[in-house]
Amino acid sequence: MTPRGGIDQSEEAIRGVARFPRLSLKAGDRARFHSLASGGPGDPNLLAAVFHSVDTGGPFPRDMVCLDKLTQGEETCQYCEGGHAETRRRFALWVYVHSIFHMGDNPDQEGEGWTQVKVSNRVMFKEEVKQPLVLWLGVGRKMAWWGQFKAVYNKYGSLEGRLFDLLRVGGDMDTEYHLSIVKEMPLGDIDVGELTSIEDVFRSTLGGALSRPPRLSEPTEEGSIFSEEEELPVAAIPTEEEGEELL
Repeated sequence: MTPRGGIDQSEEAIRGVARFPRLSLKAGDRARFHSLASGGPGDPNLLAAVFHSVDTGGPFPRDMVCLDKLTQGEETCQYCEGGHAETRRRFALWVYVHSIFHMGDNPDQEGEGWTQVKVSNRVMFKEEVKQPLVLWLGVGRKMAWWGQFKAVYNKYGSLEGRLFDLLRVGGDMDTEYHLSIVKEMPLGDIDVGELTSIEDVFRSTLGGALSRPPRLSEPTEEGSIFSEEEELPVAAIPTEEEGEELL
């Protein structure tokens, strides 16, 4: 076995854990972002998959991608073979997050306070982000969360070229996400760097937990809970909304 240790291996481990920060919202938060995925056939920046829910001793079970389902049987899945029957359906895409609007000010006592702005007649606190993040969600009840993105793609043929607003309502098992289009607006000349494919992001669940900066995330136990009582929503398209000035 190759000895482990030293600066180079430590640096590789640190960067490997932190290279896929996720966008994760608390109750009442909303994010303004552009999709970095078109949603077209073969798009490496958007993918859905089945995950095993595995208890690793933490506060919540961890999602481990099912390699059997991911590769349509070309690779074996240790969790399928180990009898892990509980699974969840997730999807993820790369997005360029301009800002997140919070119900309260920056909780980091050593950090700078966030700017107060009015969003939909509510005073909120604007956190500047301006970086690519992975938006990672369950598909929602009756595939409602997935359905909102699908509705936009079906209507326009692409998820690109639009400024989105994503609002989280509620928490824990009562969470809902509401996607809306703020305006037709190209992303512009922004260097997002080389993005890792979402398939490789999913595969990284088998090699260690993803790191998420505390200011952008919180522990979550959202699942894919399906019921027959809810109708599939479509993406709301406001006629008037705060736009570029609130990026």
